[in-house]
Amino acid sequence: MKTRFLLSLLLLGIFSITPAQFHTLNIPQASPFVTETQKIGVTDISVAYSSPAVRGRKVYETVIPKGGKPIAWRAGANMNTTISFSTDVLINGKALKAGTYGFHTIPNDGEDWQLIFAHASQQWGSYYLDRQKDVSLEVNANPEENHFVERLNYSFQNRTDSTLEVAIEWENKRIPFTVEVDLNTTVLTSLRSELRGINTYHWQAWSDAARWCLNR
Repeated sequence: MKTRFLLSLLLLGIFSITPAQFHTLNIPQASPFVTETQKIGVTDISVAYSSPAVRGRKVYETVIPKGGKPIAWRAGANMNTTISFSTDVLINGKALKAGTYGFHTIPNDGEDWQLIFAHASQQWGSYYLDRQKDVSLEVNANPEENHFVERLNYSFQNRTDSTLEVAIEWENKRIPFTVEVDLNTTVLTSLRSELRGINTYHWQAWSDAARWCLNR
C-alpha cells in the first residue's frame, strides 16, 4: 500500500511539471533575446545577448559582480553574450581573429573595465569561464556616464570606413570599445574570393572591383 501511494505521488509530480518543462509556447521573457548586426566595409559584426531590465534596481551597485568576484559578468542575461566577426579585427588596437566569442566583462568601480573575448563561446553566463584557458583577448574600456537606459542594449556609433564604436548601455553607464578592420586587406581578400565564383562570368563585377581598387 505504501509503495503504491509513493508511486502515485511520483507520477503526479511528473505529469504536473512536464508541461512547464517541455512546452514550446512563445511567451514573453523577462530578458528577451536580441541580435544586433552591423557591417564595416565587408566585415559583419553580430552581437547576440539577452536583455535584462533595470526594474528600479541600482544594477551597478547590487546586481553586477565587481572585480571578477566571484565571477565575471556576462554582459547580459542567461547564456553568455556572444560577438562575431567575419574577418580579423582590432579591438581597442589589439588583434582578434575572425570568429565567434563569448563576451564577458569585469566591472571595476572608478577604474577601467576589462572586456574579455573567450573562444569558449557557449557558456551559461560567466560561471565556468576559465581566464587561463578560454580567453583569446582582454582589453580595457573606460566607462562613461550616459542617459538612462531601462533595458541593456548594445549601441553602434562613430562609424568610419574602417572603425566602429560598440558600447554596452544600461542604466546610467555606457562602456565603449572600438572595432577596427584593415579595409584594403579585407576587401581585396573578399573580392578575390568572390571573383572565383559566379561573379567571374560577369564583366560588371570585374569592373566594379577594379574601380574600388583604383579609388583606393
